[in-house]
Amino acid sequence: MPWVVTGSCNHCAACCKPPVVVENPCMVKGDTECLFYTDTVDTGIRYGHCRIKQVGDNYSRVRDKKGNKITKEQIAWYEHNCRQFPLLVDFVAKEYGGHGATLPPTCNYKIEWVD
Repeated sequence: MPWVVTGSCNHCAACCKPPVVVENPCMVKGDTECLFYTDTVDTGIRYGHCRIKQVGDNYSRVRDKKGNKITKEQIAWYEHNCRQFPLLVDFVAKEYGGHGATLPPTCNYKIEWVD
């Protein structure tokens, strides 16, 4: 595998905002963050900025910042990308970064291309 992702999450929520988060069902084009991002951090859980994670993945209780219930498409995105983090970082590197891909400076993850 040519991409190597190292490091650990420091819960900065940089992955919940562009340019890391690309257009997807959990984003509205032109918004500055995921619909499920919140500034109210729950420090008792692993990803305290995520409204989905804050309800213990009980999807029937999840609402976005506009009060809308989570959709099947949003659940699928979350399960494939966010729940499997750092696969989201790996995806960004492969699809958008190319050689020398970088993440926001607050992120503890590093992406390196290995020949």
